[in-house]
Amino acid sequence: MNISSYNITDVSYHYIGLRVLGNLTAEAGRTVQVKEISRNVLKFVTDRALRLMLPQPSGTFAGTGQKICQELMHFNFARPAGRGYELTENGRSILGLLNSQEFKSLRLLMAGIHIETYENLRRIVERHIQSGPVWRPVVEAARMSDVKYIEKSFLPTFGSRAKSEATRVLSEHRGLSRGRLQDVMHELIIGEILPDQRIKVANFRAICDRLVSLRLLNQRRLTSDGCEFTVSYSPCTYLPTDRTWYVPLEVSLGNGGVFRLFYCEPDMDDHQQQDILLDTIDRAFFELIAEGGYYDLPDLRDWVCQELMIPDAAFDDGVNHLLDRYPPVLSVGLHYDRVTAMRRPLVRRRRSVEIHNLIRRL
Repeated sequence: MNISSYNITDVSYHYIGLRVLGNLTAEAGRTVQVKEISRNVLKFVTDRALRLMLPQPSGTFAGTGQKICQELMHFNFARPAGRGYELTENGRSILGLLNSQEFKSLRLLMAGIHIETYENLRRIVERHIQSGPVWRPVVEAARMSDVKYIEKSFLPTFGSRAKSEATRVLSEHRGLSRGRLQDVMHELIIGEILPDQRIKVANFRAICDRLVSLRLLNQRRLTSDGCEFTVSYSPCTYLPTDRTWYVPLEVSLGNGGVFRLFYCEPDMDDHQQQDILLDTIDRAFFELIAEGGYYDLPDLRDWVCQELMIPDAAFDDGVNHLLDRYPPVLSVGLHYDRVTAMRRPLVRRRRSVEIHNLIRRL
């Protein structure tokens, strides 16, 4: 089965669906259940945008509830019953992990069920682990007719063929808008890295976003040779390493095969693993440029996560633990106009929710 949903970009949406179906019995009716899921997803996305100072969502998420229910059935977490849906035994088990905050077990199970269920999602994970990062250019409108610029944007994917691909794109697609030209370039890149899959650009982006929420991918913005890229890579590996934070994940596939990887799950409650993170942060400070004594926290996150090959969320967990140390080892601050969806701040939950995107060593 291939995943085709463009708007379920976060595994948290499935958790919302599980909770709603756990609270609303099938007797409430399918329409009521679906609307309640959609309403709760919209509230979740709106609250998150408000908390992170990001633009409010433009859509209503009206169709999201039904798509979530369909996916929960694909996962064997829900099934039709009476006038609506009900959770299966597997669904109730997953909901139990969610309600009891057993998040490590929950993450591993949700990563496994996604890999087992969706072939195109699994192929994207495989491609990142086997062949390394995927570089998708962020096209600048002022340079979109410059063949040299397009060539450099293609270079990480096409290598020696970058010039011929750039020339062909500009000759065949003159007059396109910036966004449409970028989509054409991404379509060629996706076709190159996954030649046996037919994945549309919007679907590839949505799957990558969901894989980030599953901690199977990281995404970062990176500038190379005057070109800006969205670079995705996997913190997972096929082979064990000397790091203690890899957990084996084995998934049985429908064709009788088995998919194996080592899932990156640092225990940031562990003081020794916090020390590894702090040592890497110290090394990053020598590479990054400070402003007013503070470093840009999203830049630090990108550098440290790629150096240690850990998920973005694990970095945030670890920094929150380091900020709780006494005597303090780090200090944080906020620069309001630097917050974007790709450069999200650190969320710190204490008596109230705080966000920070500046950091310094004490």
